[in-house]
This record gives sequence, C-alpha cells and structure tokens, in this order.
Amino acid sequence: FPKNLKKKKTFKIIQTGKLNNDKKPQWTAEAVLHLLKMGENISLEFIGKGSQKIRKEIKTKFKENNFSKKIKFTNFLSQKSLCRAYNQSNLCIFPEGTSLSALEIAACKKPVIMANHLASKNRAKLGIGLTYERGNITDLKKKIFKLLKDKNFYNKVCNNSYKTVKYNFTYDHISKTFLNLCEKAVLKKNEKI
Repeated sequence: FPKNLKKKKTFKIIQTGKLNNDKKPQWTAEAVLHLLKMGENISLEFIGKGSQKIRKEIKTKFKENNFSKKIKFTNFLSQKSLCRAYNQSNLCIFPEGTSLSALEIAACKKPVIMANHLASKNRAKLGIGLTYERGNITDLKKKIFKLLKDKNFYNKVCNNSYKTVKYNFTYDHISKTFLNLCEKAVLKKNEKI
C-alpha cells in the first residue's frame, strides 16, 4: 500500500477473567458493538473460560451485525502468555467487579477501564486507568472512544498508570508500607501500657 492508503491498525480491546454474569462481558461486548457500528476499527478478545451461554449470546450479536471477525474468545492463558496478551492489546476493560489484573495491565503501560467500585475509584485517583459508571454502556462507550481518538489522552493514561504501579504497588513499596504500619501499631500499643 502507498503510505497515505495504508490500512489503519486495529485497536485491540481485551477483557480477562471468567466469562460469567459476575464479570459482565456482555457490557463490554455491547459497548464495542456500538463503536463497530459507528465504523471504528476495533476488535475484542475475551480471555478466560466461563459460561457457554454468554459466549454464544455475544457471538450471535456480533454475527448478526456482520462483525464475526471482530470478536475472539481465548481460554485461560499462562502468566507469560497473559503478559504477552496485555502487551499486544491497546486497552483492557473490567466492566464489573474489581480485579488485581488492572495493576498488571497498568504495569504493561496499557490503559484499563474499570467499573466505578470503591477500589477501582481509589486506583483511578492514584492514576491507574479510568472508571465508568457501572452498567452504563453509553459511559463505557464514551471512555473507550476517548482513548481511541485522543492519542495524547491515551498516552497520558498509559504513562500515569505505569508510574503509579511502579511507585505504589511494587513489592518493595508494599513491604515498606506494611512495616511502617506495624511500627505504628507497636508504638500505639506501647503508649497504652
């Protein structure tokens, strides 16, 4: 292809973990399907086992809209393969619940969108990813769209997420924080004696 006619790279979205009603993969699928209908060049991969019923429902919706090639299901991966999948994606979504995997994604310098549960809101305040209003497909779609279209914003979220994980969630930092808490508890107990 000539340079100006090169095909745009597909923006790859993933969701990892069990595919069940607790994790709401249907919400991710619905938001992505809306964006595909708008003409966006994106794909979606679910990584993890789970409900065959949910998997079939999602596949059917994509097929009915002629987007069968834009959806993929992969069983659980080894930690090494999962890390590779994170690095090959452009975005990871956890539409429901909270997941420690959000920290792994951030450590790979990738953005994550999480449901606005307290733990996720606290992570976002620290600088890890974005939250959306739980169950609000329109809000989820808007957050995906902003990351897809605004390269500066995308890079800012990636860099902030990485820096936050590197500073706040390394074993060294967690160990120091834990030791400080233990020291404070001992001092407090000794004051009472």
